[in-house]
Amino acid sequence: MPVGLNASLTRADVDSRAGTIAQRLNTVMEDVADFKYFLDGADAAQMAALGYTPEEASILVSAYGDLDQLRTVYQGAAEVTPAKDFRTFARRLWGTGFPPSGTPSP
Repeated sequence: MPVGLNASLTRADVDSRAGTIAQRLNTVMEDVADFKYFLDGADAAQMAALGYTPEEASILVSAYGDLDQLRTVYQGAAEVTPAKDFRTFARRLWGTGFPPSGTPSP
C-alpha cells in the first residue's frame, strides 16, 4: 500500500511540480541579473554606508559574478570550459545549514 506524498500522485501533480520548478528557475535567473546590476552600480562607499565591510562587499560581488555567469550559461549566451562549481562564493551567502566549500553535497 503506498503511503506519503506519492500515495495519490497524479499526472497533474507531476506537471504542476515540473512547471513550478522551471518557472522558479527562470525567475531566479532574472533576479540574479537584476541584483548584479544593482551591485555593479554600487561603489565601496555606498556598500560601507549600508554596513558592509570591504570583505563582505567583495564576497557579494564575487558570488553574484559567478551567479551571473551561470545565468548567461543558462540563457545560452556563454559556455563554461572547464567545468566550474558555481557554488564556491554563493555558499558564503547561504549561512548555516550548508556544508562548507569543498564538502560534497547532493
